[in-house]
Amino acid sequence: MGIAAPALAALFAWLGNDIVQEHLAGRGWQNPWGLAFVLAVLAGLVLLFLASVVHLLRARLTVDEEGIEVRGLLRTRRIPWEELEGYRWIKGRMNVYAANAQMPVEVGYFEQRDALYALFGARLANLDAEVTEREAREIREDLSLGLTQAEKDAALAEMRRLARALNWSAYVAAGAGGVSVIAGAPEWLQTLAAGVLITLSLVLLGLALAHPNRLRLDYREGSIYPEGASGLMGASMGLGAMAALDPHTLLGGRLLFWVAGVGAAFALAWITVERERLAQHMRSVVGVANVLAFAAFSAFWASGAVVLVNRHADFSQAAWSATRVEALRTKGRSAKSYLVRVAPWGGMPEAIELEVPRKAYRTLKAGMDVEVGVRAGALDIPWVETVRPARRR
Repeated sequence: MGIAAPALAALFAWLGNDIVQEHLAGRGWQNPWGLAFVLAVLAGLVLLFLASVVHLLRARLTVDEEGIEVRGLLRTRRIPWEELEGYRWIKGRMNVYAANAQMPVEVGYFEQRDALYALFGARLANLDAEVTEREAREIREDLSLGLTQAEKDAALAEMRRLARALNWSAYVAAGAGGVSVIAGAPEWLQTLAAGVLITLSLVLLGLALAHPNRLRLDYREGSIYPEGASGLMGASMGLGAMAALDPHTLLGGRLLFWVAGVGAAFALAWITVERERLAQHMRSVVGVANVLAFAAFSAFWASGAVVLVNRHADFSQAAWSATRVEALRTKGRSAKSYLVRVAPWGGMPEAIELEVPRKAYRTLKAGMDVEVGVRAGALDIPWVETVRPARRR
């Protein structure tokens, strides 16, 4: 993340500034609560990535016979050798853990890392090996199903194959869904991708709830247990991206209530599966970060699932209202949004800017009389299907 941190901080800052400009110009983001929430999240992300840059510039590791000295973002700490518990490998980098520290020391970021790897590897315990042995012991001592060790190994192997297939299916469906929305693919393809992502997520969650000793929803390199976390995260990002790129405007405030309810239920189920492992770290930054990560991915999943189900499972007929185009504009470069500002109509007491598909946008001009088609939504969240030139009578 260190190399990309400045670019990501600049990206989120630009996005926040763009949202503020849109709000001040009266072209969107008029809900004060939604605006405040989004800006707070973006500000937090900017500060997080800037802090990571400062940390990389300040970070220094000194090793001597008495222990190590670590200079971090805000302070320098001295850790004796006897307080170092051991090390773990995370994404190919060694992380050294101290007894009373909340966060590990990532040795791979410092110079002469091969020498540091050899030094710490010789003097400290391999915590990954200890956890793997503990997992193997848990499996051996689990008598709940009355299985032999060979039967347990076979059951885990079968679950591992199933989890791998579900995870990869989620990756593929997420990529296909995002590309289909950007490219304006047929509705059936977008519906299929959304349906697959929602179904795969629920299957992974259901399997983990039904078989907590066979499938886990966290991720640790080298774990004996199959994991479904990567599939859930991929599906969450795919659904969130599809909803964000969907060229249709939702009306009213019911969306926030649906997303809050569905997201809370999804996060609660996820945390329930991992409650025992989370309980071991709840007083540390790691535990809090894990809970926040579950909540964030659940919010992505819920927002995407609600928006896409509301539209793709909607079989109502559009109600058409007459109005007039006040202005047109596009937004973005690679993934353009096509925006049309229309005068008040029967279902909307004030002028509003609507996002429409590219095909509809090209048929419109400023000052043109048009009709706005609004559908009820499968979840009773009204949404604008399209804006078309008014028909001559």
